[in-house]
Amino acid sequence: MAYGISFIQGIDHPKRGLVFLTSDSDRWVNASDYYNSADEVEQRNLQSRIKYWQDELRRKKHYHGWDKGQHNGMARNCFVFKLESNRYYGFLCHPDKDNQRYILCVLVRLVEKRQWKTEPSVLTQIHRISKDPDVLGAINAAFE
Repeated sequence: MAYGISFIQGIDHPKRGLVFLTSDSDRWVNASDYYNSADEVEQRNLQSRIKYWQDELRRKKHYHGWDKGQHNGMARNCFVFKLESNRYYGFLCHPDKDNQRYILCVLVRLVEKRQWKTEPSVLTQIHRISKDPDVLGAINAAFE
């Protein structure tokens, strides 16, 4: 499958970056489409949470990852940004081989929140996508 990377205008940081994964053929990858069709308020709310994360502020009610002890360690690189009833799921990686301290969050999937806990199948799919060679190739190409 073909994947690409989409940047959010105005979201730039020297230590933490954020992009959307895009795909014309993988319909499960939908975060970018939802963001681009969201109203200005939702876009602004997501951007403010991204900036909190970039500034390394602890806001678990707005975003978080998972510990290695959760979900058998499979979700360790998964990440979520929380809005009122929507969750933007993605994964963290280090695309800059010369600067391993640089963290990139790749948002993949928007899910409407219907229950208290995250559906494990979402994390399983995010983990699978984070290891996909075509996805990694798209990320590496964007950061060469």
